[in-house]
Amino acid sequence: MQSLVNSRANYRKNFIDYNAFIELSMGIKGSYPSIKYDPSVDFELFQELKRKLKRELDSREDKQELMGLSASQIGLPVHAIYIEKDTTSSVMLIDPKIGPSPKDSNPELFLKLIKCPTSPSPYHLGLFIKSAIIKSATSKPYVLEYDASDPTFTFSANLQRIIWADNGFLPGDDTPTPINYSKACDIIERSAAFKKHFRCTIHRKEITNILKQPLIIDSLNIHEKNTSSLHKNLLQLLANNINKEWIEIPSINLFKEKIIS
Repeated sequence: MQSLVNSRANYRKNFIDYNAFIELSMGIKGSYPSIKYDPSVDFELFQELKRKLKRELDSREDKQELMGLSASQIGLPVHAIYIEKDTTSSVMLIDPKIGPSPKDSNPELFLKLIKCPTSPSPYHLGLFIKSAIIKSATSKPYVLEYDASDPTFTFSANLQRIIWADNGFLPGDDTPTPINYSKACDIIERSAAFKKHFRCTIHRKEITNILKQPLIIDSLNIHEKNTSSLHKNLLQLLANNINKEWIEIPSINLFKEKIIS
């Protein structure tokens, strides 16, 4: 039988492990790019990096699920990400940043089951912004929001996940940044203000995806006992909102508290 270390290494393949990622991210914070990106000067470097990231993504059996990666996730000390929306459309960004629309003081969030090979554990309930502003050194700011070709926000969630990775944060790390639902639950229990303003939804199809996972792993802990509570609560939400595509997540800890039918 394979050891846990060997199993994780086999799963990660070309992605570096969690400890190496954290060390690399700390080393490159704020170091790239050191000057404003100049297409006339840096075009060849840009294209070479893009080809490298595409090759690394293409080499993975789960590329359709991941959709993209950050350079730091495969050990390259630069701030860059690459993602493919479909077989004919791809995006590469240098030094990307993400945030809510400045017009929305209380942005709506959504839950999405995501995979991250660099995290200590693979699957997480990611927490993402429904209408986000994307900025980078290689593109004008643009709004990432509803797209009829992506009604469940799969591209949006993965793009946000990869940008977070580029900035040194993973859904399964031990930082307090609430980029997964488990961390949000911790804050809900501690902060009345966060609980009051928590606005979050989930697509009904996503509930089915989550129910297929025997364990949901977050924040370096396995919720072995509490996963059944989460599943029961999600099923109850689905039953209570049978005609809705997007279902509101109540501002309680669904790993612990029970939804009243």
